[in-house]
Amino acid sequence: MNPGNTPGDEFDQLAELYMSVAKTIDRLREANATEIDDKKDAELVGLARAMRDRADEYNTQAARVKLAAVKPALADLAKVKADVDKQLKVVRRVEQIAGIAQAAISLAAAVASGNLSSVGSALKDLAKVTVPIVSKAGAGGGGDGDSDA
Repeated sequence: MNPGNTPGDEFDQLAELYMSVAKTIDRLREANATEIDDKKDAELVGLARAMRDRADEYNTQAARVKLAAVKPALADLAKVKADVDKQLKVVRRVEQIAGIAQAAISLAAAVASGNLSSVGSALKDLAKVTVPIVSKAGAGGGGDGDSDA
């Protein structure tokens, strides 16, 4: 492969060359239709068809080579996606912990203020953020907030 070419470029170039030859044969036939006998015309039609068939074969080869070159990148992309999914789970877990910490701080502030209605409200807020985590952990969900179902 020449520097700067991508996989399959050589096959693409060969396909273009064969297609160009087929088109040239067709133009030659059309330009000289009155001078070419039926036998020669049939030979030229067959030759042009053969050139097109060869161009199709090279196009197919180019597609195969390009697909083979892309497959490793697709595998890498799948691995990157899996890594991102894991990191998102960590972020969600950190957000849950931050929510619990914030609710606990609010509860502590309410207790320190001595306002019983504030304490009750803060307890409810703390329960809202901890009960889903505890129930998922108890159900085998790991408490990460994600449902794999």
